[in-house]
Amino acid sequence: MGPNAKSITPAAAALLLAVTACQSGNGDTGSQPAIDQPTNAPSPSPALLASGTFRFPPMDAAVVLDATGEGSNVTGTMTVTRGEGTSFTVDLECALTAEDGRVVIGGDTTESTFDETPKGTRTAIVLKPGAQVQALFAWQGTDPAQPSCMAFLQDMSAVAVELAPIEGTVQLGP
Repeated sequence: MGPNAKSITPAAAALLLAVTACQSGNGDTGSQPAIDQPTNAPSPSPALLASGTFRFPPMDAAVVLDATGEGSNVTGTMTVTRGEGTSFTVDLECALTAEDGRVVIGGDTTESTFDETPKGTRTAIVLKPGAQVQALFAWQGTDPAQPSCMAFLQDMSAVAVELAPIEGTVQLGP
């Protein structure tokens, strides 16, 4: 044998052993089922609650609303601008649906030049679906703060019965 034959023989033997193990299913290589790599499925989009730009005549207000999610997991904003230039913006964070179909969406007022809903207080909009969507605003004002956004909605939803028609359109979720 030549000098290279000694170094090739152990390598060839190892290769032959590995191939034999794969074919017989007795070795680690080739006998394991394929492992599926986890895939990151896209997250479902949050459900639409309400979206639109409309006027609310009783307040002479223009409203821009964009809310998605449900329960205590709501995201979006609502900006209300009154005719005389006062406005407020609400960071939406919770919603509930009343038995009569009203959708109540609320959160914390983050910007405000509107006396009734100062920055740091809770504000909500009540929307009633129908041929002509009706609405009502509710705010914490000087009342003591509820412990959560949802507690605020549950506390005020019973008084939100007198709604007024909006001018424009708002798309309400399912």
